[in-house]
Amino acid sequence: MKVDQIFENARNVLQGNWNGSFTIPSPTLYPHQSSWDSAFIPIGNSYSRTEKAIKELEFLFDAQWTNGMVPHIVFNEKEKTYFPAADFYEITRSPYAPNHIGTSGMTQPPMHAIACYYIYANDTDNQKTKSREFLKKIYPKLKLFHKYLMTDRDPEKSGLVTILHPWESGLDDSPVWDHALSQIKIEHVLKFQRLDVIAVGGAKNTIPTDDMYNKFKYMIELMKQYNYDEKMMYENFPFKIKAIIFSSILYVANKYLIKLPR
Repeated sequence: MKVDQIFENARNVLQGNWNGSFTIPSPTLYPHQSSWDSAFIPIGNSYSRTEKAIKELEFLFDAQWTNGMVPHIVFNEKEKTYFPAADFYEITRSPYAPNHIGTSGMTQPPMHAIACYYIYANDTDNQKTKSREFLKKIYPKLKLFHKYLMTDRDPEKSGLVTILHPWESGLDDSPVWDHALSQIKIEHVLKFQRLDVIAVGGAKNTIPTDDMYNKFKYMIELMKQYNYDEKMMYENFPFKIKAIIFSSILYVANKYLIKLPR
């Protein structure tokens, strides 16, 4: 297959999953906006669809928490085939959460400054008017996000970001977290329906076990109990890991943030 055809096929996939505000990672399994997906996807769109790339990031950062956190999921209220849904997170417990849209209460790796750089670099307009105006608006939000990661998530100033859930890592259900998760003892088993199992046709062998999934949900319950207070979670959380990949991405993203015209 020629490179041009591969490129066109990729464009068609992104176009097919576009819902008017963002690109859906998967119509069945992941029907909502995913934070770092919505950084990689704009990089792809930056080569031919500048406006879509910009709109995707604008929609994501419109859901940014006032403490700087960019949530790992922004929920589409029309979709009911995903668990945990927006109401499970109960983000209204936090004074920093947005009140106009549902989000998760955790974050993901900060690929977004890198995406913004490519949006600007690949803008074919000689004056780069749209991308410049976009960067002017989003730069303070990117800076606030990076500051949050380097302070709230690294109060000891180690230079490494702390994650409080495997879903924050970008590696999600990787076996690398198995040992840390094995140390977590669930006090009360949660009852819920595995909508992800339904979404993949009941193929449980392709997704986390019920025991692992229970631990994922248990940690979200703990976040809620702490009202998403970063200081309290940092002091008391059972899953607290300095994530090398996450921190490495932040290091690179900081370099791209410096490169952005403003």
